Amino acid sequence: MLVHNGGAHNGNDKLTVHPSYLYDKNGNAIPIYTTAKPNNIFNSTIWGPNIIGTQQKDAQLPVIPVSFDWKDYQDDQNTLSEALNSSADLSGNYYISKNFSQNTGTIRALNGNHVRIYAKDDINVYGNLITDKQTNIIIIAGRNVRIDTQGTIKGNIQIFAEKDIVINRSMQGSVLCMSKGDTIINVGHLRYAYIVSYGDMTVYGNYSKTNPVTLIEGAIMAGQKLEVNGPTLIFYPEIISKWGTWPPDITYP
Repeated sequence: MLVHNGGAHNGNDKLTVHPSYLYDKNGNAIPIYTTAKPNNIFNSTIWGPNIIGTQQKDAQLPVIPVSFDWKDYQDDQNTLSEALNSSADLSGNYYISKNFSQNTGTIRALNGNHVRIYAKDDINVYGNLITDKQTNIIIIAGRNVRIDTQGTIKGNIQIFAEKDIVINRSMQGSVLCMSKGDTIINVGHLRYAYIVSYGDMTVYGNYSKTNPVTLIEGAIMAGQKLEVNGPTLIFYPEIISKWGTWPPDITYP
């Protein structure tokens, strides 16, 4: 049950509320954090118990634990492109001196053989990302990361961006995203998600027939403005234990 400004609502109610007044049944704020002023959170249409939280005065954003300083690496663009075309399982580090776009194919990492893709500029993912439970795909961009609508993403995915992240696709598995700029989430479903934006974060509810609501299982944190538009469910991250640790471990190949 949610308590909103002194009134009780059951889990089937549709609420349009100011998130500063939303707490769980024990009076605790649900962990969606922003260091912005509460009046920067607006236009929220929300369902169910334990789904959206409030500003916490002592909330601090976690440190992004990767370096974006480009070093004089050999460019692995051709090596990575050939690996994608061969449909082989990947492992190890790939360094791209400019932009990287995965237009087709599958980046697949299995059996603890982690894959790390580091691009000096932008990374765009249009193909498939697949891992098993003990393996991670880590994407690190010196500028922006865009996860677009085609393909399948399933497994442990970790994304770090010096600037912005745009997520336009559902991800099944453990999702860790950290950006030093802004983040836009426009998906049907993010499972076991831990998403941090040092700038603004905007979540768009999804009205499609196949994904009638944007569902985020986990926690989101914004350093500036947090805006939730349209039907959105955000669940408490205790469910993360179904997949792995919470917050997710940062894993390097």
